[in-house]
Amino acid sequence: MKDKEKKMKVLRFVGEDIGKMKYRYGIITLQIIVGLVLFCYIYQVSDSFAKTTGMVQNRLNNEEIYMFRDNTSDKKIDKLLNDDKKLKDMKKWYAKVQKTVAEDSNLQSYIADTDSDINIKRDEYINNVVVSENFMDIYQIEGDFSKTKWKEEFFGKSGNAEEIPVIVGYNLSKKYTKGKVFMDTSRQKYKVIGSLKKGSVFVEPSHSKKYTSLDNCILSPYHLIEDDSMEYWSYVQSVYFVTNHPEKIQKCIVASKKMGLYDLSLLDFSYQLQCIKEDAQDTFAVYGMFLLVTVAFCIVGIIGNMIQFINDNKKEFAIHLIVGASIKEIVGRVILLATIQILIGLAVVAVIFGVNKYFCVTAIFASMFMIATMVYPILFLKRQSIRTILRRSYE
Repeated sequence: MKDKEKKMKVLRFVGEDIGKMKYRYGIITLQIIVGLVLFCYIYQVSDSFAKTTGMVQNRLNNEEIYMFRDNTSDKKIDKLLNDDKKLKDMKKWYAKVQKTVAEDSNLQSYIADTDSDINIKRDEYINNVVVSENFMDIYQIEGDFSKTKWKEEFFGKSGNAEEIPVIVGYNLSKKYTKGKVFMDTSRQKYKVIGSLKKGSVFVEPSHSKKYTSLDNCILSPYHLIEDDSMEYWSYVQSVYFVTNHPEKIQKCIVASKKMGLYDLSLLDFSYQLQCIKEDAQDTFAVYGMFLLVTVAFCIVGIIGNMIQFINDNKKEFAIHLIVGASIKEIVGRVILLATIQILIGLAVVAVIFGVNKYFCVTAIFASMFMIATMVYPILFLKRQSIRTILRRSYE
């Protein structure tokens, strides 16, 4: 019973302490929140990026991703898009590319078009990533959708469907729940068949120094509209080939030039991936510097605040010790002040990122941070005798 009363007294004193220094306490708590959120964000993004690039490299093994570089002039593109004869040639060339892929078991292709958006309402757009089936397999996309029926539901007859099936990113899953039907500003309907796992990302080979998070995106199935010239040009911009023998794709490039269509060349993914990695490292370094500065301010702030708190309450501590309080209770009071700040920071991290492995690592980091900042104030307090505290309280 006495122990319980002592704990309640400590809690009451802590509440009073926070009230006395609410301004300083609030500023330091805000710094801690920023530091922990930044740490969790950096860890989550770097981990997701490392997993994605590693997964792609492991998946490819000795193969390479190739993409077209479109060197066609704007003048020629305008002519191609408005010439019915060229449309026929585009169909033939597209058929040739598909036949090339189908006949070679060591050659795969997939579509990942990130240049389209869904206009939900005025000035509100959602990133729409148009993908093919192989894209889902290569990037091992997972989420809340039927593993046995999703291909049929997503890629089946959706090309002519009144409702286009879509899979929404994790951050959109609460608003666009499974089974929900919504419309864009053109009155096109979309039906949600599932959602993606949190942290789903993929590397865009055609965009050096870029990788894409799918948390705020919608995936929609790729279907070519055969009588639309723009569809073939879009295909050129968004198709990727997985192979270790690019010679056959080179033949398709030659065929395109001979037919007077696109002026293309072939790019490989390795160089692009290196650019992406270097850019990601630079980005993480910048975030890391912000984190170090924030942590440094937090350490200085917490230690300074605790020393100031001890100095301001020396007389009160001495009286408590005289009437029977132990030094452990005084130390516990100081530790509890810092613990509340850390717990507030972790609560904010949990709300933003959820309770997952990233949160757990952040909690470990926060615990280590707290131990590091509490060492000096605790030693400072433990070294003070009652006589010293009383004497200094009147200085």
